[in-house]
Formats: sequence, C-alpha cells, structure tokens
Amino acid sequence: MDNVGLYTEGQDGLLHIKFPHTRMITNEFWGTAKSKSPWSLWKVNSLLGRKVITAGWKAKSLPPFRPVYELTLHLTLPANILDGFRIYSSKEKLGDWAGAIETVEEVDRVAERVLNELCSGRRVAKLRRERPSKRDVPFENICLFNRDCLYLRQLKYAIKRGDVGAVLDVITHSMLAFRGTGKTPKYADALFSLVIRLKRMEAEVRFVIEPLPTLRH
Repeated sequence: MDNVGLYTEGQDGLLHIKFPHTRMITNEFWGTAKSKSPWSLWKVNSLLGRKVITAGWKAKSLPPFRPVYELTLHLTLPANILDGFRIYSSKEKLGDWAGAIETVEEVDRVAERVLNELCSGRRVAKLRRERPSKRDVPFENICLFNRDCLYLRQLKYAIKRGDVGAVLDVITHSMLAFRGTGKTPKYADALFSLVIRLKRMEAEVRFVIEPLPTLRH
C-alpha cells in the first residue's frame, strides 16, 4: 500500500500540458519585434504598454508563463471575440446592441457566427484555397489564434470542473498542434503516448469515482 505505482499507472500533470500549450500559442503568433501585423502578439503587448517579453520560436529562452498566459487568454482573445460581436451585431456600437437584446437566441445567433467566421480552422483552410490576390493572411492568422486560444480556454475550465472528457478532447488537438508547428515534436509524442495509454488501460487499474449518495434530510 505504500507504493501506489504497483497497482496504478501514473499520468502527466495537467499543468505540464497547459504551460507548453500557452507557450506554443505565444511563439506561433508572436511575430517579430516592431511588427506592424495586427495579429502580432508583440504588437498587442507593446500597444498595451506591458513589460517587454522575449518570445517567438527563435528566442533563446522560454517566454514567462504568467505574462503570456494573461496576454493571450485574458486580453487578446476577449478583445477579438468582443470585436467579433460588434462586427456581426445589428448596431454600430456593441453597447447599443447589448442594451437592445431581448432574448438569449439573439446572443446565440451572433455567437455562432463569431465562432464560425472568426475562430474556424475550416474557414481558414477554405480561404487558403483562394487565389493569392484574394487572400487576407493577417485575417487568417487572427482566426487561427482565436481557435487555438479557445482550446486553451476550454482546457482551463475543463481542469477546474474536473471534466476528463473535455481535457482529452483538448489534448488531442494540442497533440496535432504541437506536431504541426514543427518545433515541439517531443510534446506531441508525449501527448500521443498519454492518449494511447488511457485508451488501452485495463479496467483494473482505472480510478473510478463513485457518485456520492443522496443525502436525506
């Protein structure tokens, strides 16, 4: 009983997934110093007057987790999504539209359009099949950033809720994203091994949480 590893199989901690996922997004969308690209996280960080951060795939050190986590998930993503609501709402100003909302369905319709038009990798793939003269590369990068950040946000709240199924969904996406960057193959291999171990794990070594009994007053 002193050695739990004799009858269970250990798994990687979820923080060790959230950290590299955050840094992957930062490095992928950091851009270059003094960049004018609207999707560049370097530009967003500079416009906000935040402390200078060293990031990007060519950086010699890892970007600091907490500052880039706040920059991507708490600042840039909400700004992009709110601007998307402004674009697809029926008013010129977001506040005017919010004040005129009468049903939840109105919000759902705009939210669905924001998701499909501004956060969709499928839409980006479709745009990339257009002629070069018709493409909007900055817009494509913003869509991909929104998509990847929404996965990170899903991971954040799945961990808080203890939603193992949602965590596995995000891990599968992260595994492909790590491999797709061409810079982090070891993380992709580690997540692949994790998913396979969970799928092939014998029932005897699974930790099953029994539902709590209903309390009677």
